[in-house]
Amino acid sequence: MNGEGCLGIVDDEEMLVKTYQMIFERQHIPLAFIALDGTEAIAKFKAASPRPMR
Repeated sequence: MNGEGCLGIVDDEEMLVKTYQMIFERQHIPLAFIALDGTEAIAKFKAASPRPMR
């Protein structure tokens, strides 16, 4: 996979993250990473394989 159709979730509200995750999983949209703050998101984005869409 080249990252097309792949997403990362970033939000500091854990309940929203779980809701987004559930929605994307039900739609069979793959997640590259989940992060609860910007610093974590940057690190996970850099390490993600495949990279999420921009």
